[in-house]
Amino acid sequence: MSNFQPSDVCAHCARPISGRAFNVHSCRHLFHRECLEIAMIPFLTAEDVARMKTLINDEDRVLGQMKAEQLAGNAKGFVEKQDKYLKIAALIGNIVGNECPLCGDIAISQIDKKFMSDEEFATDLNSWIL
Repeated sequence: MSNFQPSDVCAHCARPISGRAFNVHSCRHLFHRECLEIAMIPFLTAEDVARMKTLINDEDRVLGQMKAEQLAGNAKGFVEKQDKYLKIAALIGNIVGNECPLCGDIAISQIDKKFMSDEEFATDLNSWIL
């Protein structure tokens, strides 16, 4: 079992992981869930990206419904919406959470691809000229 410190940071945004939902990979790379979604986009098919975006929208909608049920004092409705929310979150996790985007097999399989386009490289190179 691993212990996590409040000072542990997200491998994507370098902000503390505490206070937000996060994923932990066996390599010990930590990602906020939203950061993991962003980091995984280059590795996903267009269909998976579209599915993920649809699920995220569904999740946001159900979260709003959960809040409404809670404000109305409807415990049964809240639990039903919460179950739906957790199922949607699990589906998103299945799309993005299987491998680490930094060192998992999915990243290693992309090792021969350029990090930047030639145009991006030229822009970056010129930014270093004094």
